Amino acid sequence: MAGGTRRASISILNGRATLNPPSDTRKTWTINYRDPITGKPKSTSGGHTREEAEDRAAEKLGDWVPEHRRKAATPPTLREAFDEWMEAERSRWNTRTADNYSYVGERFLSIYGEQPITTITPADIAKIDLSHLSRGQQKKTRSLLKGVFNRQKDKWLRYSVEELVAAVKVTGTNSSDPSAQVRRGDIPRPDWVNSVLVCAYTTVDSTYTRRSGREVILQPSDFNRGLPEEIVAKQRRGIPNHYSDREKRIAEEEVELASRFRQYGLITALGAGGALRIGEVLALRVRHFLDEDDLDFETMLEPTIDDDTPLWMQYMGRVEVVEQASQASKGKIWLTRPKGRNGGKIRTVWLPAVLPGGSSSQFVYGRTTVREQITNYVERFADPSVSLWTMTRGEALTLWSYGYPPLAFMLWLRLTELWNSPVVQRQGNAAKKKSVFSRLLLFPTRNPARLGRDGLPNVMFAPNWEGDATIVEDTGTYQSSTNLAVRYMNPLYDYVSEEMGGYYPAHRQNKLSGRRGWTHHGLRHYAISSWLASPLVSLPKASEMAGHTNVGFTLQRYGHLFGGDDVERRGFEI
Repeated sequence: MAGGTRRASISILNGRATLNPPSDTRKTWTINYRDPITGKPKSTSGGHTREEAEDRAAEKLGDWVPEHRRKAATPPTLREAFDEWMEAERSRWNTRTADNYSYVGERFLSIYGEQPITTITPADIAKIDLSHLSRGQQKKTRSLLKGVFNRQKDKWLRYSVEELVAAVKVTGTNSSDPSAQVRRGDIPRPDWVNSVLVCAYTTVDSTYTRRSGREVILQPSDFNRGLPEEIVAKQRRGIPNHYSDREKRIAEEEVELASRFRQYGLITALGAGGALRIGEVLALRVRHFLDEDDLDFETMLEPTIDDDTPLWMQYMGRVEVVEQASQASKGKIWLTRPKGRNGGKIRTVWLPAVLPGGSSSQFVYGRTTVREQITNYVERFADPSVSLWTMTRGEALTLWSYGYPPLAFMLWLRLTELWNSPVVQRQGNAAKKKSVFSRLLLFPTRNPARLGRDGLPNVMFAPNWEGDATIVEDTGTYQSSTNLAVRYMNPLYDYVSEEMGGYYPAHRQNKLSGRRGWTHHGLRHYAISSWLASPLVSLPKASEMAGHTNVGFTLQRYGHLFGGDDVERRGFEI
């Protein structure tokens, strides 16, 4: 036959290449494969033996490492390469960092983990959607893959590390980075914040829209009826068939749900008034607000206080931010110091007794203080020596009826509720009541915690952790921030945004997220912006309360509007 006898092709390397044996006219093996970069079919000489041809084919496909030729090594899978990198680097990290890298890495490993690392292409990496993560988490994912690939680059990679890492899609803009200036669109409007608060506090329960037998219309009034039942229903537990007194169970659930929605409102207010991160909020206990000298037991014991009795006397809104409960992998919670360098930055935050008016944007431009605005409705606050924290229940509801949410009243309601809870009141004496009360979490899980033999919940701790993490028996434990956001806070925020027609710009642009409302971190922007617009809070004080590393960082992110620094003498006002 002209041209010699051609033998059947031999498939090798899981079908990624074929070999043709030598023929009458060709004395060497022929390799047929597709170029791993261009995808075009190619053929080349494979040498005089089949073993040599297989080695050369593997090399062309990026699987071959010359120094391993004699050992017949095979490329690791992406998961094996990841595990090797983790093991090599683990000694340099704390436990939380390693856990976080494992959590982030699983997004790729769940799809490509069993593939040989030589087969991973930039196109594969680009297919992974990370848009639901923050820009910071997306960049962390890029750093993770860079570390894995760098460890393998001299052995198995056929693409450069730069090509592979560049394929990680980082969404958003540079303004989303922690070091970039906060855009005006990242800060919720006062009317949106206050609408969320009104909606939360009037869901299931209208107790706080009535005073002295007459209706009080909280402003903004469009949300005075709370969330619609179709949203509330998703938080109802249902009633088992074996309950004999179903009406009683329904009534108990109504009370519980009203409390839960008030808690969502207070979480929002603490973000908008104190710039507390969600992990910091979920770690708050009574002791972080009240010292022993601050406790006014007579007030706490009277949940039906009349309209004319001051809610607070000596307390002026101080909260110690000493720890945070962060989401870890596998459903666990990390208990650490607040975010910051050198093991976290403990700080004191001064909460405003009253938040900016719902229809007012004046605080953004620093034209006037909230005190000056509310003296139109409560004349005694015209005296600057009178702390706004001495407001009465009647004054609080009056201010809210004019669109100024009283954070002092919201906090008093929650602490009073905890003080009068059965777990406190069943204690035998005042000292035990005080001890249990001070250790209660403000925002625990709905179900009682499952504690270990040491009395601690199923949480993980930062190295050398010395804080008290015990959970009071028969009470809930630290909440998952992810579960809280997805199941409870996001539906509230999205409903208000949908009704107002004012969407968070980043969510409007990213339609795949399905979100409409701002995030809890947007409330932090809201708070810090209002601090800097206040004549009572200087830039250094605002930076200190925000927990920033230095004043320069605060200025870079929020550099607008500064004021004086009289917060520790009178309490914080905006």
